[in-house]
Amino acid sequence: MTPPVKARSGHILLDPRRSYKDLVRVFPEIYKKVVEANRPFAKEGETILPDVLLEENLRDLRADRKPAGYNRIDAFGLRL
Repeated sequence: MTPPVKARSGHILLDPRRSYKDLVRVFPEIYKKVVEANRPFAKEGETILPDVLLEENLRDLRADRKPAGYNRIDAFGLRL
C-alpha cells in the first residue's frame, strides 16, 4: 500500500505587474491556511500560527522581497 502523498511546498505566482508588497494585506490569511494544512493533527491549545514566523515572512513582503516561507516548528525550536 502506498502512503498518502503529502505536500511539502507551495508557490505563489504573481502577475508581472504585481510586487510582493501587494501580498502584505492578504498574506496572514494565506499563511494560516498553509500552516493548518501542514499541521492537521495539532493538539488542542497548541499554537498553530507562531507569530514570529508570520512576522518574518511579512517583514520580507514589506521590503518587497520573496518571503522565506517559514511555516513550522521543528523538534529543536523554531525553524529559521
